[in-house]
Amino acid sequence: MRHGRRSGLRILCAVSILGAAGAAGAAGDGPIYTPLAAFTDGKPARLVWIVPGTLKKDNMSTDFICTNLGVPGATADIGVEFFDATGAQLSSIGDGTSGCAANDFPAGFRNVPSGSTIVIGITGTAQLLENCVFALGAFEGSARIVSTSSAISCNALLLDTKHKVYDPAVCPTCPAPSVTSLKVIRPKKQSGD
Repeated sequence: MRHGRRSGLRILCAVSILGAAGAAGAAGDGPIYTPLAAFTDGKPARLVWIVPGTLKKDNMSTDFICTNLGVPGATADIGVEFFDATGAQLSSIGDGTSGCAANDFPAGFRNVPSGSTIVIGITGTAQLLENCVFALGAFEGSARIVSTSSAISCNALLLDTKHKVYDPAVCPTCPAPSVTSLKVIRPKKQSGD
């Protein structure tokens, strides 16, 4: 009798966990399956990179550093869209939710020349000079990097927003701010596969 009762509890727990996972997945389509919008200049976007572990919390935020590696003379629109932990989309390159969505490079992310690098942040930081700042509230989730070109290379950094790097000769007691690199993966494929 005791064995049958444990099996029933295990089945009930498994059903509860699967039900909870299904409910969480229903909240949003996430970075891969949410339809892509066009950029504010009307150019269609393509999904280039996915960045899990994106967040803004307390004094930590994520910045994305992307370089247009296209042939000389080729420009590319480069943008980042954010998703919360349930997969719900928080921003879109097509709706002007960032302060720079409608601006051309160097202030914004449209028409980035080949060889040029752009820094897109969730918030402004003391360490980097962001071209674009989305000014989103606190969240944990993921991001997708979209572009009009697949010839872009990107890195994502989780960093301290309030402190900056000081020359030890100028400030020997200033602490080094936190910075860590996040994994940037191709859609539907893990890095290293």
